[in-house]
Amino acid sequence: NVPTIQLVFISFYLGIAAGALETAATYTRTKARSWLHGGYDQAVDEPYVIDTYGDLTAKLWAVEALADAVAAEGQKLHDAPDEVTEQSRAAFEVRVAAA
Repeated sequence: NVPTIQLVFISFYLGIAAGALETAATYTRTKARSWLHGGYDQAVDEPYVIDTYGDLTAKLWAVEALADAVAAEGQKLHDAPDEVTEQSRAAFEVRVAAA
C-alpha cells in the first residue's frame, strides 16, 4: 500500500497553480497598468514583471517534472507489489512528500 492518493492531490494543486498563473498573466496582459515612472507602456514589458512570471513558470514546470517522475516511480511499485520493501516504500513516500 503506497501513498498514491497524495499524487492525486499533487495533480490538483498543480492544476490550480497553473490556472492561477494563467489567470494572473491574462490579468497582467489585459488590465494591469505599468508603473508611472517605469518608462514602459504596458505592465507586461516591465523587467520585474517578466522576471516574476518567468520565475513562477520555471518553478511550476520543475514541480510538474518532479510529479511526473514520482508518479512513474509509483507505477513501478504498483507493477511489482511483491518486490516492495520497507525501504523502497519509505523512499517513495519521501519523494511524494517532496513533490
